[in-house]
Amino acid sequence: MDKRIEWLDVLKGIGIFFVVAGHFYKSDDPVLVYIYSFHMPLFFFISGYVYDDRRYAGVSGFLKRGF
Repeated sequence: MDKRIEWLDVLKGIGIFFVVAGHFYKSDDPVLVYIYSFHMPLFFFISGYVYDDRRYAGVSGFLKRGF
């Protein structure tokens, strides 16, 4: 995608905030369970939303472009 999608940038910012906040809690804190229940799935959702399969020529094209 060539244009920035503002609401996705906001979601990424929120996700980053919760990643950082998650490092401040002890492992037995219930807040940590809540934070970890959604912040990583949020990033997977965002990456799947912006993925464009026309940009890559199959798996080999994806891997070549990644390296």
